[in-house]
Amino acid sequence: MKILTGFSFDPALQCVWKPGGLAVESARLLTSGRPFFSGLRSARFSADVLSSSNFRTSSCPGAERIALDRGRGKDFGAVSLNVSGSVPKEDEHEEEEEVGNPDQLERRLVSGERVLQISKADFTVSSVLDKIRRGRLDLRPSYQRDYVWDKRTASKLIESVLLNIPLPTMFFHERSQGLLEVVDGKQRLTSIWCFMEDQRFPDGSDFALTGLEVLDELNGKKYTDLEESLREVMQDFALNVHTISRHSDDEVVFEVFERLNMGSTQLNEQELRNCVFQGRYNDLLEELVLHPDMLRAFRQEIPHKRMRDREFILRFFAMRRSGIENFYLPVKNWLNNEMRRHQFLEEEDFKVMKFDFQRCIRLSVNVFGDQVFRLPRGLKYDSDPNVCLWDTIMFGFLRYRDDASVLSKKKLLVLALNDLLIYNTEFKSNLVSTPKALKLRTTKWLLVLRELLGPS
Repeated sequence: MKILTGFSFDPALQCVWKPGGLAVESARLLTSGRPFFSGLRSARFSADVLSSSNFRTSSCPGAERIALDRGRGKDFGAVSLNVSGSVPKEDEHEEEEEVGNPDQLERRLVSGERVLQISKADFTVSSVLDKIRRGRLDLRPSYQRDYVWDKRTASKLIESVLLNIPLPTMFFHERSQGLLEVVDGKQRLTSIWCFMEDQRFPDGSDFALTGLEVLDELNGKKYTDLEESLREVMQDFALNVHTISRHSDDEVVFEVFERLNMGSTQLNEQELRNCVFQGRYNDLLEELVLHPDMLRAFRQEIPHKRMRDREFILRFFAMRRSGIENFYLPVKNWLNNEMRRHQFLEEEDFKVMKFDFQRCIRLSVNVFGDQVFRLPRGLKYDSDPNVCLWDTIMFGFLRYRDDASVLSKKKLLVLALNDLLIYNTEFKSNLVSTPKALKLRTTKWLLVLRELLGPS
C-alpha cells in the first residue's frame, strides 16, 4: 500500500526508504502552519494521513528506520516529525550478507562469556567537529572505505539537518582513552565536516548546496553564505552516537562491526580485523604488503585496497603457527584467533615472523615468476592469485630452509606443480579451503619437494 511517494509499505508494513522522498513529500503535503525556524517555509502534515491506521512505526533491517509520531491523542495542529533515517546511510545499494547465527552474539552476552560495553549519548554537531579538529575523533580510520557520496546526496543530508530531521545513529569505537574513531557514519560526518569547514569536495570543487527541493532557495550557497540563524541550527543539531568501549571483548566487537556493515558497502573480514585487532601484528601486516615480491605476486603497484593481500599474509602466519593439522572452519574464526592471541607478541617474535615471510615470498616469486599462485586455464593463467595455491606453496617453502637447493631446481618445481594442476585430478579437486583438502594437497606438494630436494 503506497501512502507517500517517499515511502512504500508492504503488507507487513515494512518501509522502503527512497532518496529525497521525505523532504519532497513533506513540502507537497504540508500546508501553512508553524515554521521549522525563522526564514524558512512553514509546514504541517495532513492529520488525515498521519492518523491513518496504516501509518505506523516500522523498520527495514539493513536500511534506514522511519518513525512518524501519529500523535496518540495529541493535537494534530502541530504534528512533530520523529524521523530516524531520512538520509542515505553510507550506501544503500549493496545487498546484505548473512553473518553467522543471529542469536550467537546475544547468547554470549547473556551468559557472560563476552563483554560488550556501549554508551549512548547525543552530541551537538559543533562538539563532534571540535573533537575532529583536536584529533580526538578519527574520521578516516585506515579500515574505512573512501568518501563516496556525490554532491547532491551530501546536499540532501545538509538539508535534512537544516530541517531538524534526526539522522540515523552513528557508532564510534573508543580505541584508547579519549581517542575515538568512526565505525558507522563516516559518509554523513564527512559531508557535514566538508560543508561547515569549507573543505573542497573530492573532485576539487567547492561544496555549494545543490539539488535541494524543499529549501531550494539555498541551492548554490556555501556554509558561510547561510544566515547566522541557519548556521546555529547546524551547530546545535543533535547527533545520536553509540560508543563501543575499549574494554569490550575483541571478538564481540568484531561481530558488532559485522552487523553495523550489513546493508551498506560492507567491510570485508580482513578490513574488520584491521579495525578490531590494532597493535604490532596489524602493523606487521601493513608493512609486509609493501614488500616488492608481495606486490609482484599480486601484480600491483600498491597494496590491495580491500586488504585481500593482508589476509593472504595472515593465513601464512596462522599456518606457520598451527601447521596443516590444526586448520579449522570457519576460516574467519581461525584467522581472528590468530590475530587476537598474538597481537601483542614481543618484538623479537615479529622479527622472526617477518624473516620467514620474506624468505618464502621471495622463493615463490623467484621460482614461479609472474604466474605464481595462479591456476592454469588452457594456455593462460588466472589473473588473480589463488588462496589455496598460496597456502600450499608458501607452507612448502617454509619447510625447506636451503634456498640455494630450491632455486637450483626451480624449472623442475614449475613442471611438477603444473603436472599436479593439470593432470592430477585429486590435487585439482582439493583446491578448496577445508581441513581435509588443505592436508591432502599440501601433503602431495611436500612429497614432490622431498623427491626433488630431499628431506626437509
